[in-house]
Amino acid sequence: MYIEITRNDELPAKSHAQDRLGSIELVINGIAVLDRHMLDDIDTLWAHVAILIDDYRNGRKASMVFPSEQLEFSFTPIGRGQVVVASVNGGDRLAAAADEHELISVIQQAGNTYFDKMETLTQRFYAKERTLLSGHNPHLST
Repeated sequence: MYIEITRNDELPAKSHAQDRLGSIELVINGIAVLDRHMLDDIDTLWAHVAILIDDYRNGRKASMVFPSEQLEFSFTPIGRGQVVVASVNGGDRLAAAADEHELISVIQQAGNTYFDKMETLTQRFYAKERTLLSGHNPHLST
């Protein structure tokens, strides 16, 4: 069963492995680069996405592997304020181009929505993840 985090009034149950399984959905120009079937520990997943965003902003290689799957998720700048967002799962590759600023903004908003809700439910604070997600952005073109 899939439940959107903002609709939860209690902490999601943990699996047998003590993970809170969840997913991030990211659709760009009609292409589901990430979808709800790409499950992983959701706290760890959002932490890795925050690092990916920080790496991209700072001109470093922006690529991550989902912690419990062999799915690679990456951002590759292609110039003129555009970025290719890709996920590779085995031999299957999904990719789409997006505006850098819009992509980063949407991911920041979604991440902060997730962290807001989890802070309410757990009383745990996500200061490091929020800093990585919303840091100064010298890499993006103007």
